Amino acid sequence: MRTLFIFFTFLATACDGGDDPNPYTPPGPVNDDIVRFSDNFEGPFNLDPSNLAINVWYESLRGQSTASVTGDVPARSGEKCLEMTLIANENSLSRSEIGLNLRNSLGDYWYGLSVFIPSEYDISQMVLDQDDFVTVLAQWGVWENNPGLPDFALRLGRKNGENKFYLTYEPSTSLDFLWEAPLIQGEWVDWIFHIKWTKDDTGVFKVWQNRNLVFSKIGFQSTDGEGSEVKSKIGLYYSNWGDRQRGFDEIKVFYDNFTVAKGEDMFDAVDPSLR
Repeated sequence: MRTLFIFFTFLATACDGGDDPNPYTPPGPVNDDIVRFSDNFEGPFNLDPSNLAINVWYESLRGQSTASVTGDVPARSGEKCLEMTLIANENSLSRSEIGLNLRNSLGDYWYGLSVFIPSEYDISQMVLDQDDFVTVLAQWGVWENNPGLPDFALRLGRKNGENKFYLTYEPSTSLDFLWEAPLIQGEWVDWIFHIKWTKDDTGVFKVWQNRNLVFSKIGFQSTDGEGSEVKSKIGLYYSNWGDRQRGFDEIKVFYDNFTVAKGEDMFDAVDPSLR
């Protein structure tokens, strides 16, 4: 994903729903030795436009952005969740993301989040002139090493007439598809990612979908270059969507219970089903 100058519309919305509210915990560091950041989107949602603040969400977008409360879908837990709206744009780039900068160094990290893709979207209509395509849903990387590119990403897309989830690894020279599975729409899907960020051959990338281990890769260099600042992004990114023939021009995806932890076994600490 190369950095381009773009114009598009971005909507970030906290959404109401659910009948089992959890007490609101302000986003930010919970315990610096265990949970580095947690946000269940129950309280005010503000984006830092400077991209410099620590322990708060920052904008990774161009053009307009808004945040508001809506009741479009029941939240994964509590009363609210985050709504990301991607609108197709020309100029070769469509992006609707928010990022998190914790000033983290390399090491063992765990990430948890829940994702809801509404069933109303016929993914076969997202791109009419191309059957194979992918759209980023969440990404993690050491962007000092690889500006504009994620090291690891969760994506949605379509291949050979089937809608898919994908896991990808994108070092500086190539995009590797690691895993694929049928896309799930109309219900919350919980994801847990264990990434050991290292420049030697002890790297780890493990992924659980709804608490089931679906992918495991160990014993490799998980990032390259001299950088050591790990960052996270959630939201939608689809290069060239606005330039393609489309059946619809807007898609919304919802997120909830986002957590980052550091340590050897932080599975329960980031498990979205336990938030």
